Amino acid sequence: PNPLYRKQWYQRRVRGSILRFTHKAIWAVRLHIPGEHHVARDTVNAIFMSLPPAEHWAFVAHANYGDDEYYFIAQFCSEDTIQPEEEVEQATKPFRAHLIEKKKANAALSICTSPNCTDVWVKEPAANGDRRFIYQNRILTTQGFDPAEWQEMERAMPLEELNSMIYQTPCTGREYKALENNCQNFATALFNMV
Repeated sequence: PNPLYRKQWYQRRVRGSILRFTHKAIWAVRLHIPGEHHVARDTVNAIFMSLPPAEHWAFVAHANYGDDEYYFIAQFCSEDTIQPEEEVEQATKPFRAHLIEKKKANAALSICTSPNCTDVWVKEPAANGDRRFIYQNRILTTQGFDPAEWQEMERAMPLEELNSMIYQTPCTGREYKALENNCQNFATALFNMV
């Protein structure tokens, strides 16, 4: 391999063993569906309370290393399959989390399902019914780490261990289904595990 590749591999390996993720959250974004469908869903929920919110959820963990911030983002989408960890390397489309360095706005935008739906808010930890926006009207609403947006994890976790957890939720090995095995089930399970 060329020297640049070796240097990048070494940096990723060192960073993976040094980073400790200490805080967690679930971030949400409104699904991009026509407005009348949102009204219909809201009406059905008001009467029967049976449909999950028309939102995409992602699990997010936060780490600091020196002056840099790191965001670990794991999200389960309709076209994904979460393989057991031992099958990931052989999968044609392996399920993976993302590590985003330094840019909170990039982390927020990475969970957006459409360029028309870019308002991202904290779903967990809950904020007494109010939405705490991370990114709203195409503007980052809070710079850097804001403790109100996060819940401390039970213990600090290295990157490799946290990444291993994404394969241990009840969603693993099951087909994505909008009502019973979806992004909200995955994000909630991972949030409660760490």
